[in-house]
Amino acid sequence: MKISKELKVGLLAVVALALFYYGFNFLKGIDFFSSTNQYHVVYKNIEGLTVSNPVLINGFTVGRVSEINLLPERRNEIAITIDVDKDIPVGDSTIAEIISNDLLGSKAVELKLKKDSGFFQDGDTLYGSVQENQIAELQKRFFP
Repeated sequence: MKISKELKVGLLAVVALALFYYGFNFLKGIDFFSSTNQYHVVYKNIEGLTVSNPVLINGFTVGRVSEINLLPERRNEIAITIDVDKDIPVGDSTIAEIISNDLLGSKAVELKLKKDSGFFQDGDTLYGSVQENQIAELQKRFFP
């Protein structure tokens, strides 16, 4: 059976689009082959946090911010969804703190682990806090 040129070009285009889609998502930090747990955190102010920012434990990347939503029914608080590697246990007293990841001001979510009696399940809501900006902290210290 002879395959027409149009079919070959069509198959090549479909494969190219699939590879482009996978590569683009891979560069955004989305890995199709890893399993994650999703947790939710509610903040009053997210200080410039964006989707795909890293989720860290002691400086080690264990996930990413996957979704950000405004909650008008809760006085415009902001709910974020984080994806954390499934093999990382997140204790029931863990605090998800928004921190400055570098001196330029990029943000990350740092999971502050504590001694726990139990663990959060996939889909649970973590406690949230925001670290004060390092530059604002220096300004307060030197220019009261």
